[in-house]
Amino acid sequence: MSKFFSSANLSFLFQISLKGVIRLTVYEILFPPDEKYQGMIHLAVLNKNKEMKSLGSCFPKDLPERIENLKIMKSMNYYITANSTCAYTKRRLTNLFSLNNIVLDFDIHGRMNQHLRNELIDEFVWRIKRDLFFVNCEYQILIPNVLHKTGRGIQMWWHINSASKQLQFIYHEIIENLAIIFKDFLSEYPELEKHIEIDVSASKNSVGLFRLFDTYNTHTGMKTEVEILHEKGFDINELNQSLRNHPVVIENCIPKKDKPNKMKQNICKKKPTQYQRGYYDALHRKRLAFIKWWSLELDDIVGKRDILIYYGFNAAKEIMSTL
Repeated sequence: MSKFFSSANLSFLFQISLKGVIRLTVYEILFPPDEKYQGMIHLAVLNKNKEMKSLGSCFPKDLPERIENLKIMKSMNYYITANSTCAYTKRRLTNLFSLNNIVLDFDIHGRMNQHLRNELIDEFVWRIKRDLFFVNCEYQILIPNVLHKTGRGIQMWWHINSASKQLQFIYHEIIENLAIIFKDFLSEYPELEKHIEIDVSASKNSVGLFRLFDTYNTHTGMKTEVEILHEKGFDINELNQSLRNHPVVIENCIPKKDKPNKMKQNICKKKPTQYQRGYYDALHRKRLAFIKWWSLELDDIVGKRDILIYYGFNAAKEIMSTL
C-alpha cells in the first residue's frame, strides 16, 4: 500500500469524489497559487478555421478569474498548458519554467457512435478504479487528482508540487512508466485495448496543450466532464520511485549497464507479462475451438487431416500447463 493513502483514506476519497463535496476547484488543485515556482500558464483556442490562437497567459493565482471571464463558445475548442513558462514569454520548450502536472492522454480510436464511445470510456474508468486506483495490493498506483473525459478520450492529471524544469528527465520517466503500467493493464481487456491508445508523445510535451476543463468538444458537440478524486499534490521524486517499484514496471524493464556519464536507461523486455500471458492463453483456446469447428464443417478432410492435427497440437501445447 502506498504511503500516501491508507485503505481507509482511499475509501474516503472515493466517497467524497462521488458526492462532489471537495471545496477546491480543479484549477486550485492543479495550479495552487502558493507554490514555490511561479511561472505563467498559457491558454489557447482552436477556432472555426482550425487555427490555434493564443489567449495569453497568467499566473496561477489569476487563473480561476481569467477562465471565468472567458467567453466559452460551443463552436471552438479551448486548451491549457499543464506546466508553466517564464513570465511573459511564448509557449516554447526553451521558455519552460516549472513542472506542475503530469497528464496521461488516452485517445479512443475506431469507428463508433458517441454513445458507444462514452460506454467504452465509462467501462475503462470503472475498471481502472477497481483494479489500479482503489485497490489494496501491489498493483495499486498513486491516484491521479483529476479525471477529465474529453469527449473522444480521457486525461488523467497528477499534480506535482511544482518542480524545476531541470527535472524533465524524471518527468518523462514517470510518464513512460505510467504508460507501461496502463498498456499492461489494457492487455487484460482486449476490447478496451483494441480502441484505447495512450498518446505518450503528447503527454511528454512539457509545454503541450490539453483540453480546457468544462468546455465543449466540437467533434462531439458535448461538454467535457471533470471528476476530482483528491486534492493532495505529489513530490516528483516520490511519485517516480513508487512507479519504479511497481511490479509491472519491474517485470517489463531491466537496467542497462552504466554509460560513461553514469546515467542509467531502461530497456523494455520482450517477455510478456502475466496479463499478456492470460491473453495469449485465451487466444490459443479460441484457435482450438476454431479448429474443432473447422473440422466439423469440412465434408471431406482428405488431405487436410495432418494440417489440422499440426495446428491443434501447436495451440494445445501452449496451454497444456493450465489444463
